Amino acid sequence: MKTARANPKSWKRSLKRSKPATIDGGVEIGRQSRDFVARILTYALSNKDLSLSNAFMRAANQEMTRFNQGLATLDTVITAARCSAFSAQSRA
Repeated sequence: MKTARANPKSWKRSLKRSKPATIDGGVEIGRQSRDFVARILTYALSNKDLSLSNAFMRAANQEMTRFNQGLATLDTVITAARCSAFSAQSRA
């Protein structure tokens, strides 16, 4: 799985295509992006039934959930690496 990286170019392209008459074009660009900010903008643009602030909050919460999914594994790997480095130093 590729990681999400900030990509301001995709934000700018999405916003440029998101004029009132071409919102669908901006949404389509955002759906193709791996950038988390572009996904948040896309969610806000594509959920017209929600207020803009609610759409941003929901999308941001979804992205935070995605970020938090791998934190326990990352924490375990870092802890194990520290323990193995410490035990290697103590043997030397």
